[in-house]
Amino acid sequence: MPDQNNLALFRELITCGDELYSWQYNDQLVLLDSNCPQKELLDTIFRRCEFQPRLLTQARASSVPLMLSISLGLVWVAVFEKSEGLLSKIHVIGPAFSALVSPEKLAVELGESYPAEASLAYKQELVRILAELPVISSMVLTRYALMLHYCVNGDKLAASDIGISLSHGFTEPRSEESDNKPRSLWMVEEELLNRIRTGDLQFGKILNSANILQNRFSMRFQDT
Repeated sequence: MPDQNNLALFRELITCGDELYSWQYNDQLVLLDSNCPQKELLDTIFRRCEFQPRLLTQARASSVPLMLSISLGLVWVAVFEKSEGLLSKIHVIGPAFSALVSPEKLAVELGESYPAEASLAYKQELVRILAELPVISSMVLTRYALMLHYCVNGDKLAASDIGISLSHGFTEPRSEESDNKPRSLWMVEEELLNRIRTGDLQFGKILNSANILQNRFSMRFQDT
């Protein structure tokens, strides 16, 4: 059971420099509470990134935090609260950008991802809200993840314990190549990304594994 005073203090502290919002979901990923003024809209964006399957699987199988990111650089942090080993709540902070993104690039991304029937006014409002989100480095977000996990679960972790889930955008693209890409290659790439994010530069063996698997994968397609 999290210390509610510590949790409330943490939520206040992370808003001192940036407008970094806090969210609480139940074990089915139904939104329970948020301090975000545009919570319906940003919750919709969160769901369009298609993190739910990986997020719920991780939440039920593990207790370590998960960083959720899309290729545009938008990032959330998720921490899992459990009762007697069973998932009870998911605490999320974000979203934030890991690097500065221009409103023009946001408009292009939204134009490609959102359905044609979405009004121009709606997309413009999305761009405006996203453009106001803070830019926070991965190192700082990692520290926030560790602090939030401590407030919720009362134990200390290392940065290397944090998992990472990467989505390609507001909707997950599907292609013949992505559908047939070997599971082992996805795992190697994710491990490489995880090491880079946590500042571990000793990833020569991982990179060699990725190159070997990628070559095998390319040869398989050339033979078909």
